[in-house]
Amino acid sequence: MASEFVGVIVSGCCLDPLSWSAALSRAIKLINSSFTLPFHILVFAGLALSPFLPRIRWLALPLAIGSWLWANTASYDLRNLLGLLLISAFIPLYALARRFVPAAVSSNERRWSVRDGAVALGVAILCVGLTLPLALGDKELKQRFANEQLSKGLGIELNRPIGELLARDCTIFSADGYINTISAFQRFRSRMQFFHSGEPPTDLMVKQLSESIGCMSILYPSSRTDPSILSLAGELTNSRGYTKVAEHNGMTLLVSNATAPAKN
Repeated sequence: MASEFVGVIVSGCCLDPLSWSAALSRAIKLINSSFTLPFHILVFAGLALSPFLPRIRWLALPLAIGSWLWANTASYDLRNLLGLLLISAFIPLYALARRFVPAAVSSNERRWSVRDGAVALGVAILCVGLTLPLALGDKELKQRFANEQLSKGLGIELNRPIGELLARDCTIFSADGYINTISAFQRFRSRMQFFHSGEPPTDLMVKQLSESIGCMSILYPSSRTDPSILSLAGELTNSRGYTKVAEHNGMTLLVSNATAPAKN
């Protein structure tokens, strides 16, 4: 799975549309709500100690880069960070073992040594070699990941009809950016438009929703929304023939009468 996550970063697929500060805030909240204080101490102690320990210092930069990439691009799913967290938590235990566990006494001097760079290269090759065939060859694993993505964020009650609309060449204006991270929707990225529900709609958005002859839809929160967005939704419903096809967790999905999916 590590190789797939790297592929996501390189290709730009499924990247989180939130700003850096918002993504970092969400990442911190997710970590704080998922682990106990002792585990937090182990992880942060490991990150702090990693540049100064022999045989561990070569992990410092990959740990820092990996954590930053996760917080900036994929902090909606903690599973992408579990490996790095476990490695960081192990580092303080390793340091304590080196300090207090007596080394084995041997009369034979060490006859050979391996450089840190060679160790790092060997571990990298092993990680790619062991995970690439498993991640890319298991269709059932990919399907399970796709199903889990649909159940997250807005929930399957909204994600499923959104997927049906996108498959029918429908353009969707969404106030929630999670749909941009769903891998099954990536081939429809050109038809997914994001807008801020707390701000008035742009003239282009109003024109497309009101005048387009193709399938159009809008996903917006029923509360905490700019009054002009609610006014636009009311106009689309009353005058433009838009219908409500799904409503869940305070989010409403409206679609024009062109190829609309069945109501939930």
